[in-house]
Amino acid sequence: MRLINPNFRRMWAGSAVSILGDQIFDTTILLWVGTVLLKDSDLAPLAVGGVAVAVSVATILIGPFAGVYADRWDKRRTMLVADVIRAGLVGVLALFAFLPEHALGTTGHLVMIYGIILLCAAVAQFFRPASFTLARDVLTTEAERAKGMGLMQATAATMSIVGPPLAAPLLFTVGYQWALVANAASFLASYLFLRGVKPPVAEPAPARADERASVWRELLAGVRFLFTSRILSTVMIAIVIVTLGTGAINTLMVFFVTDNLSTDSTFYGFLGTAEGVGIIIGSLLTGVIVGKLGAVRTMWVFLIVTGVLETTFAFQHSFIPALVLLALACFAVGLVNAALGPIAMGAIPRELLGRVSSVINPVQQVAAIVGALVAGWLASSTLSRVRILDPVRMNGLSIIFALAGITIVLGGIYAGIVLRKPAPVTSAEPVTDTA
Repeated sequence: MRLINPNFRRMWAGSAVSILGDQIFDTTILLWVGTVLLKDSDLAPLAVGGVAVAVSVATILIGPFAGVYADRWDKRRTMLVADVIRAGLVGVLALFAFLPEHALGTTGHLVMIYGIILLCAAVAQFFRPASFTLARDVLTTEAERAKGMGLMQATAATMSIVGPPLAAPLLFTVGYQWALVANAASFLASYLFLRGVKPPVAEPAPARADERASVWRELLAGVRFLFTSRILSTVMIAIVIVTLGTGAINTLMVFFVTDNLSTDSTFYGFLGTAEGVGIIIGSLLTGVIVGKLGAVRTMWVFLIVTGVLETTFAFQHSFIPALVLLALACFAVGLVNAALGPIAMGAIPRELLGRVSSVINPVQQVAAIVGALVAGWLASSTLSRVRILDPVRMNGLSIIFALAGITIVLGGIYAGIVLRKPAPVTSAEPVTDTA
C-alpha cells in the first residue's frame, strides 16, 4: 500500500509500532499497579491516578520549553535520540520488574514506575513537535497533510482499540515484565523506521549560542505568534471548547449509561468501541473531504455537526440510538482533529512550529482537566437532584451533556464567522526574535 510517499510511509510505520507499544505499556502499568502491587488495597485507585498525573505534569511544565529546543535541533535526529532514550528507560523499568517484589518493596516499585513514566513523558515532549515539523516537511500540500494527519489519527485510534486487549493476556500469561520489554522494543522499531526517512527540507545550520535568544524569549515569540494569528487563535479557541466538552462527557459517560440509558455498566465498553470506529472512519475520509471543502471549512462545519450530535445524544434514553449518535459524533470529531494538522502546518512558520504546537498541547491538557472537574462538581452537587419530566425527560447529566454540545456548536459558528475569509495558510512569513 502506497501511503503518500516513502518518507511518510516510514514515519507512519514507526508511529504505528510505537503507539501499539505505548497502549500495551499504559494498560500494563495500570494493571501492574492496581492488581499486583496494590492488590486489595484502598490506595489502588489513587496510585493508578498518579500515573495520569505524572504524564500531565510533564506535558504542562516541560512541553512548551521542549518545543523551543525542538525548533532549534535537527528534527529527525531529535526523534531518533528520543526513541533510544525511551527504549532505555522502559528497558530499565523492565529489568527492575524482573526483581522479586520484596527487593524494592511496594513503595520502591511505585517510585520507580512514576519516575520512569515522568521521564518518558518528558522525552515525548521533544519527540512530538519534532515529529510534527518533520511531517510538515514530507507532506508538501494541504491535501497530503490532511490525508497524512488523518491516517496518523486513524492509526492511533485503531491501536487504542487493539492495544489494551493485547496487554491483559501478556500480563497474566507471560507476565508484565515481558509487556514492558515489548514496549522498549517498539521504540527501537520506531528508531529503525525513522532512520530511513530522508527529509526533503535541509535543516538550517544551528545558530551559535551567542546568537540565540533566551529560551524564554523564544517561547514568548511562539506564544505571541499563536495569539496574534487570526487563524491560530481561532483554532486554539475551538480546541479548548471541544476539549472542555469532551472532557466533561468522558468523565460522566459511565453514569450516563447506567442512569440515563438504563443499561448495565458492562456495556460501557461498547461506547468506547463506537467512539474509536467513528474517529477511524472520519480520519480516513479527511483527505477526501478536505480536498472538497478545504481544511478551515472542514474544521468549523464539522465542529457544528459534532455539537448538534452531542446535544441530541444528551436526550437519549435507549442504548442503540445513543451508540449510533456517539459514533457519528466521533466521526465528525475525527474530521475536525485531522483538519487541524494541515491548518497549523500551513499557518505557522517552520521555525516556530515546534514551540507553537507545544504550547497548544498543555492548554488542551488543562482544558480536559477543567472540563472533567467542572462536570464532576456539577453532577455531584448543583445538578445532582435535577429531574425534568415534561416536555422531555431530563436530569443533571442530560443538562451537562447538552450544554457541552451547545458550546461546541457555538464554537463552530464562531470559527465559521471569524474564518469565513481565511488568510492564505501557505504563505506565512518567518517570524524571528532577536536577543
